[in-house]
Amino acid sequence: MTPEQRESTWRQMTPEQQTETWKRLPPDQRQAIRQKLSPEERDAIRQRMQQERGAGNAAPGRRLSPEERRQLRDQIYESNRARPPHGGKFK
Repeated sequence: MTPEQRESTWRQMTPEQQTETWKRLPPDQRQAIRQKLSPEERDAIRQRMQQERGAGNAAPGRRLSPEERRQLRDQIYESNRARPPHGGKFK
């Protein structure tokens, strides 16, 4: 496959397919590809990756008070009690 054909194929892939293909490449091939990128392309990729990583690192919500935790535990307990053992149907 020529470099032009590989580029065309890459552009037709979904982002998920691109990610999986990239992960399957051996480290030496990934390094060779990175070395061919211009500084602007590297910066663009770096910024995109930082944004994607940042999206999943949202701060947790507020902490539950002791009373709210107790109520949540009670609800879970009651829900599990209502469920028959061994995967049967709910009442």
